[in-house]
Amino acid sequence: MTIRTKLLGVVVMLCAVFCFGMYFSVKHLVDDIVHQLLWKYSEVTTQYDSEKALSTLSQQIDVAKVLSSNENVIDWALDANDPQKQRKAQQWLLSQRGKFAEDNYYIALNENLAFYMSSKDDTKKQSYLRYHLSPNNPNQSWYFSQRVNHTLFGATIDYDYDLHEVKLWISQPIIHNGEFLGIIGTSLDLGPLVPKLVGKQYPGLATIFVNNSGDIELDSSFTSGDFVNHLKRLRNKKSLHQIIHDQKSYDAVMGAMKQQGQGQETKTLVVTLESSGTFVSIKYIAELGWYQVKFVDIDKVLDGNYLKSFSEISFAMFLLFTVLLYTFMSRRFFLPMADMYRHLKRMLPDSQTPHTHDMVADIHHQLDCLDRELFRSRHSLDSLVRERTETLDQLAMIDPLTGLLNRSGMERELNAELARAKRENGCFGLVWLSIDGMEDVEIMDISSHLEQDKRLRFASQALKKVLREYDCACRWADGEFVILIRSNSVQALKALTARLKTEIHYSNDTFVLSFSLGGLIVEPSMSMQDALSKADSALYVAKTKTKERVHIIQPTSPSQRLRA
Repeated sequence: MTIRTKLLGVVVMLCAVFCFGMYFSVKHLVDDIVHQLLWKYSEVTTQYDSEKALSTLSQQIDVAKVLSSNENVIDWALDANDPQKQRKAQQWLLSQRGKFAEDNYYIALNENLAFYMSSKDDTKKQSYLRYHLSPNNPNQSWYFSQRVNHTLFGATIDYDYDLHEVKLWISQPIIHNGEFLGIIGTSLDLGPLVPKLVGKQYPGLATIFVNNSGDIELDSSFTSGDFVNHLKRLRNKKSLHQIIHDQKSYDAVMGAMKQQGQGQETKTLVVTLESSGTFVSIKYIAELGWYQVKFVDIDKVLDGNYLKSFSEISFAMFLLFTVLLYTFMSRRFFLPMADMYRHLKRMLPDSQTPHTHDMVADIHHQLDCLDRELFRSRHSLDSLVRERTETLDQLAMIDPLTGLLNRSGMERELNAELARAKRENGCFGLVWLSIDGMEDVEIMDISSHLEQDKRLRFASQALKKVLREYDCACRWADGEFVILIRSNSVQALKALTARLKTEIHYSNDTFVLSFSLGGLIVEPSMSMQDALSKADSALYVAKTKTKERVHIIQPTSPSQRLRA
């Protein structure tokens, strides 16, 4: 297989990965945007529908709250069997009845469980008693449930078997000093109300109202007007669980309802409904104690072929991109690679040139050979440069005649020692030594330069023998040496002088060699110039002496005087 064939395969594979990756990425992005728009749509429509419907219900609930706190109603509820209080309360309720949208009210008293109702269709009656409530009657459980749960208000769509009416019943408890006295409220016809609550239905959209227990109070089927049959059907179906069969989806919806009831915002919620993904938007209607649940079926709302055009364009782009990329890579990579192969083949001997059918492998082998050759050459060159550099450094710091440090080398050592002294608040010794007679004119006239060199080498050998391994000395000038003693004691300087005299006396039997020596203890506050100047002054004093030509400057600080 030639490299061009391999290249074509690689290009096709890369283009396929790129184009399909781009397709699925864009599809995912578009789906995400569409889903977000659907979610926002469901939230906005849910909010709008609930506010539109509640514009009427909120007013009815407020009227019921006012009636429940009236003193006439409370007096009657406290003594339900008192005819005078009953008459007074009913007269006041009749005067307020017109504030309700349907011009009716009802009241149920806890003391005698009597249920009263008055509407605009009633003729004037002495009493509006309709029936008495019984805890054993399941159709009247709404009253006893609200009494036990102390619900602040209630709203339910129900069929009153005694009045033979299906209505939305709004109930407000009558509370006095924390005591439950009964319920007062009104009923609303479902005909004009249900379309406001449920809204216009479209394919893929559905709205239901459920209570805290997950029971369905209202759905889109009520809009057709046959409320009795619809209510019976809802009572048979009853639970939200019978619409959302998937347990996980059901738990998610119930959890979102709980969050809404607590005033928390819910995140995007997608559940499985009839084997398809469905958005669920939930709005808690506190005035009713209901949850408005809107279902948006994604598959039904969106056209399944909305990405067909994009798929066709992506395939055309895939073909075009493949051709362009193959042409580009052939010109930019394949042809230069073949040319590089020929050049490498000429550079290497035949023994190192492979002969396979894989040009890439051959080039790789040739580059490995060149790399090894370059590595060996670079390693040899680095070693040579390192050796030459070390030699130059040594020559730059060493006096060639004596083998001691030269002036530059000693200045480097002094700078380092002064830095250490300042850092550690320590001291060290500095000695300036001069060989006597090196500047004597007679000697210069009689002795040759070789004789002078001999004396200098002899002095340097003596210094090397008496100095410790961590001390150092340098040839500072023609016959002068500077010695760095890493000690803070004057006694160490004197001991050095004694050792040096002994070494010169016993090691030399051909000529007399004497010297003058000046020294001091260098303190951290001194600079290098100060230390050298004082050592030079001490040497000058030593040269003026006749016998012991040694002068050590005594330390100035109390601590150093004690050490001295």
